[in-house]
Amino acid sequence: MRLSELVATLTPATFTIVALVMFVLVFVGVAVRTLRPAARAELDAAGSMPLDDDGPGDREQRS
Repeated sequence: MRLSELVATLTPATFTIVALVMFVLVFVGVAVRTLRPAARAELDAAGSMPLDDDGPGDREQRS
């Protein structure tokens, strides 16, 4: 069966189901990556970035 024949037989409901499955897989992947214990330090560093005083813009202002 060719790909064009396969796509021609799909209905809008099938596209909706495929989109939902893709969304769930991406959501679970992001959740697992975020909630793993090894990501704690990376997330803490990223979370404190707006509060850091030694950003790239601060170096230009001091000169």
